[in-house]
Amino acid sequence: LLSFGILGTVWAASKASSAVITTLNQAYGVEESRSFIRSKAIAVMLTLMMVLAIMTSLLLPVLGDLIRRLIAIFVDIPALYSLIWNPVRWSLSSCIMLTALICTYLLAPNLKLRIRDVVPGALFATLCWQLASLGFSHYLSNFANYSATYGSLGTLIALMVWFYLTGLILIVGGELNAIVKEA
Repeated sequence: LLSFGILGTVWAASKASSAVITTLNQAYGVEESRSFIRSKAIAVMLTLMMVLAIMTSLLLPVLGDLIRRLIAIFVDIPALYSLIWNPVRWSLSSCIMLTALICTYLLAPNLKLRIRDVVPGALFATLCWQLASLGFSHYLSNFANYSATYGSLGTLIALMVWFYLTGLILIVGGELNAIVKEA
């Protein structure tokens, strides 16, 4: 039952990737000519890749200090390493997201693109995603009180707003790639 639930969830979540595929095809001005099976397989693959990238990109900044302390229990870590760890975990998080976005921008449109065609939008989207995540986190910590307004649904509403910002940034990066390729 759990396996069917996970498969159903991935299938349903791939609808978002299908929407990204459709939007990027429109941005490049191409029609979807791939078969339904191939198109759905790409959408599922992009969904799994983005879930892993987002989880990793969020876990490193959020739980990075805990990871460093766990490693320090087993291995003697010099003090200098502790100072270097913060920039490394944020850089690694950005590199993972950049790689996922490059793959998304290469695979999603029904068009043969080179890596250099998609790097500008991927860099822009990665930077904006990191800044939006930091800004939204700061906003939630200091100003917003969703739980007072919405009760127990506050966390879900905040997560949906963050997903909306993430999707918007993803699309704007793809549009930037289409504009740069046209020029």
